Amino acid sequence: MDRIRTALSILILFFLILVSLTVVSTVRPVFATGTLDQQQLNFNNSFDLSVPPPAAFFAETFTAGLGGSLTEVDLIIGQVDCSSCGPVVVEIHDGSPTGALLASTSLPSGSIPSSSIPTSFVAFTFSTPATSMIGHVYAIVVTTSSTAYSSHIYTIREYDPGIVGPCYSGGGAYDNQGSGWNLITSSAGTCPFGYLAFKTFVQGATTGLGVNCNPSTVNVGGSTTCTATLSSFAGSVAGETITWSQVGGSGTATFPSGNTCSLAPASCSITVVGDPGSIILQASYPGDSSNAASSGSFTLTVNSAAPIPEYPLGLALLALLMIPAYVIIKGRTRTPNNT
Repeated sequence: MDRIRTALSILILFFLILVSLTVVSTVRPVFATGTLDQQQLNFNNSFDLSVPPPAAFFAETFTAGLGGSLTEVDLIIGQVDCSSCGPVVVEIHDGSPTGALLASTSLPSGSIPSSSIPTSFVAFTFSTPATSMIGHVYAIVVTTSSTAYSSHIYTIREYDPGIVGPCYSGGGAYDNQGSGWNLITSSAGTCPFGYLAFKTFVQGATTGLGVNCNPSTVNVGGSTTCTATLSSFAGSVAGETITWSQVGGSGTATFPSGNTCSLAPASCSITVVGDPGSIILQASYPGDSSNAASSGSFTLTVNSAAPIPEYPLGLALLALLMIPAYVIIKGRTRTPNNT
């Protein structure tokens, strides 16, 4: 019986190890560092990435649909027997593969999944992102310092010669086989040979929202003007809406003219009245395609009545001492003189 139990334990342990190895060998997850902007998901072929010739470098242009910071590019890429290969370098260039370099990052071969026919996206994140402007054209350039041609790094690219779309319409495919970058063309109405499978992610500019009320203390029935000012934004925010609300405090706020205002050019104000107590107000900016959302708060104090003036203690004592003297003097003035 003990031998059977031992054998069963060994089998269970072997099964658990096998499962863990399977999990470890799967492609690492991709964690996006922004909002998905552009993508091209079609692919059906692999191409060798190595210092040309005989292999090639590859590039893909795209048109940005979001403004902010281009924080990440995802590519479908794998490697086979490439532990000694150089890193894969991904760059962002302005307009074309030969345009100004805007951002660069790389991954060592050990971070590239081992597969001759990869099917999962790998994330390339930029520690210093490029600025993404809506409607502007950028180029993803993929290179490596590896000259190993017998041990390949593969990149999956869309390959539909003679087949009608869907094709990515915001850019084009390029390769460099040692004599410079070449735009890959195709017959009218068909997808060009060699579109990269890619995704781009954009993070809106980090904004700040300052809030101030003047005056900061009012009496019940009185009003104050509260102003929100947006900072560190990209582009123009004029006309965008700030929403006000009460998020805490012992008093209650009301907004006679409504609880929204429009930025002009980057600040706006509302009128606030309230019941007695402290009132914590919050102004919120929802963000847009170029800027991240933000909020700010301010604590308003509403007194129940006009405060009683405070007098020094000495004046109070002096007033008390003067009462007997006043009584004596008053009494003397009323005593008739009979002599």
